[in-house]
Amino acid sequence: MTDTVTPWVGLPLPHQDNTLEYDLPRLRAALTSIDGLLHLLDQLTVSDDPLLGTMQGLVNAARAVRADLLQLVPASSTALAYNLDGTISTLSETLPDAVVRVTTYTYDPTTGDVLTVTVAVAGTTYRTTYTYSDGALVSMLREVVP
Repeated sequence: MTDTVTPWVGLPLPHQDNTLEYDLPRLRAALTSIDGLLHLLDQLTVSDDPLLGTMQGLVNAARAVRADLLQLVPASSTALAYNLDGTISTLSETLPDAVVRVTTYTYDPTTGDVLTVTVAVAGTTYRTTYTYSDGALVSMLREVVP
C-alpha cells in the first residue's frame, strides 16, 4: 500500500493502487482533521473579541489555539506503552516539525473503563474525564490542565 500525505499538515491522501479498505479509514481521519481545523477557524472568525479585528489579533488567536490544532494533526510516527494488564498506558506521537504529542490513559481497576485521557502537546495539557453509570458513559469533561 502507498502512504502519501499532504505537504503541510500530513493529512493522508488516497492512492490509486490502494484498496478501499486501506484508504477509507485514512480518508475518514483526514476529513475529521479538516472538520476540526475548520471548526476552530470558525470559532475565531465569529468571536466578538475586538482584538480579533486586527491582523495581529488573528495571529495571536491562532497562536493561542495552536495546541488545539496540533491535537488534530495525524502523526508521522507512533509508539505505544502498555500496562501489565495489556491496556495502553501511553501513546507517543511525532507530528510535523518534530512536535511531540503524548497521550496518557487511566482506567478503572474494577471495570477496565477509561477514566481519563490526558494529551500533552506544544506546551499545553488537556484532560478528558469520563463518568459512567451502570456501565454506560454518561458524561465527559474536557479541561485544560494548568
